[in-house]
Amino acid sequence: MNMSGRDRRRQRTLVAFISSAQRIMEDKGPDRVTIRDVAADAGYNSATLYLYFSDLDQLILYASLKYLSMYNRAVVERLTDCHSDQERLFVTWEVFCEVSDRHPEAFERIFFGAHSQSLTDICEQYYRLFPEERQAPEELALSPIFSSFSLLERNLLVLRPLCSGMDEQRMQVINELMVFGYAGLLHRRIEEKRAGFDGEPLATRFREYLDYLTAELPAE
Repeated sequence: MNMSGRDRRRQRTLVAFISSAQRIMEDKGPDRVTIRDVAADAGYNSATLYLYFSDLDQLILYASLKYLSMYNRAVVERLTDCHSDQERLFVTWEVFCEVSDRHPEAFERIFFGAHSQSLTDICEQYYRLFPEERQAPEELALSPIFSSFSLLERNLLVLRPLCSGMDEQRMQVINELMVFGYAGLLHRRIEEKRAGFDGEPLATRFREYLDYLTAELPAE
């Protein structure tokens, strides 16, 4: 379907704002991004930016999605060497923790921020704007996690094969404990970073959570 001239201009403007926000995030960090700086870098005034984004937080969420794409590429490489459902669950989380440990503010904003309830729509629009970051069909086939943007749904998709015969409610509880346990560790990592403290890696501590929560799952 061909886009109108107006739609093409809108798309170029969105790409300009998001790309500018990404550059400023890399240079100064997400906490130093401002509407004025993004608009100036993109060559627009601040009022124009508000025609495309509801607030600064939504803009930074869009800009943060490049780190989710970074995770998707990294986990694809590791999943190709997995040979069991349990290994896939553990590797999925290990890589997720490694990437989010380097960009904790971005992952908190993506999955637990003010606009997380609209994440699916935001991600779909982002990948229309940046199609080069969208995964290839053969990569999508490696894991069911790529079929959803909700962290609870993504994790349940890789957890479910390990829960054969388990009560549905119990499986949902285990899923929530994993996701919200991660959220707590992620928030703590952000606070440590702001305090200048280099704490325990996310992957190390979260592996202890996984070992505990999967200890009584049915054997493969």
